[in-house]
Amino acid sequence: MEALLGLGETYLSLTEKAGTKSGGTEDLYARAIDLLSKAIGASESEDRPKTYAKSERARMYYLRGFTKVQMYEASRPRWREGTRLVQEAKKDFLKIREDLDPNHPKATRAVER
Repeated sequence: MEALLGLGETYLSLTEKAGTKSGGTEDLYARAIDLLSKAIGASESEDRPKTYAKSERARMYYLRGFTKVQMYEASRPRWREGTRLVQEAKKDFLKIREDLDPNHPKATRAVER
């Protein structure tokens, strides 16, 4: 799980370094989202090697939601895809607020936006 999370963070970092000039950030965002989704799945699996704290899981959900918002902002011309990304990101932020960490400041702000 830690490896998947680390790779997801690496891809997110690569998008920041690539910037909007390269135009290839969409694939990097998609890879980051996929890896973060796999990390979340592994952390919630019944056969996981350890139990993860709610704060650790909240961090994973926040990163995935944040990445979806970043992908939306990078690909605004496609409205339907963007709307789906924003709705999915909001679900991640709500999951944090309702189930994992009701006082998570970034998730609370994200939901309010």
